[in-house]
Amino acid sequence: MPTAIVVGLGNPGDRYARTWHNAGYWILERFAERQNWQFRAGKGEYYYSRGLFSDDTVVLVKPTTFMNASGFAVVDAIRFFDSDPKDLFVIFDDHDLPFGALRLRGKGSDGGHKGMRSIIELLGSMDFPRLRFGIRPPDGRSGNLAGKVLSEVPKKQQEEILLQIDRATDAVECYLKEGLLATMNKYNRTPAPEL
Repeated sequence: MPTAIVVGLGNPGDRYARTWHNAGYWILERFAERQNWQFRAGKGEYYYSRGLFSDDTVVLVKPTTFMNASGFAVVDAIRFFDSDPKDLFVIFDDHDLPFGALRLRGKGSDGGHKGMRSIIELLGSMDFPRLRFGIRPPDGRSGNLAGKVLSEVPKKQQEEILLQIDRATDAVECYLKEGLLATMNKYNRTPAPEL
């Protein structure tokens, strides 16, 4: 049984690969890259990677259901790996947070995020930890939310977002090694980067 199932939310396919809504994918992929783990097709609508991290078995899951139906993939993965919802850790973008800001919580509502809404509805529980990655633009203007999250990261921000993806990946590693409270204390208080 895995110690943790870490889910990164996003939309599959080249069309969405460089869009803000795929921040969960990016962080998960960076974690796998650091560990030299490979993704493969799962027994459901998801890709997964599995390995030992800090002496515990960790499974990384990227749903391929598209964002609004992420819960189906998450439930399938939990069943297949004979895990428990309490072992779940979900990473997703959050337009309400400034770009690059990180917020960890042990449980809570979907916060208006449709991928999280799907997971919560299908699990029947909000009691699982999550990491929110801020994508709000520096000017604070939200504009068309759907248009924003499905737009590509501008070239002028691509170098900066790679730095922030690395920082978010550090937070995931900290969570797996040191637990939720230590990671919250370290990363929730860190201000968003200046652009």
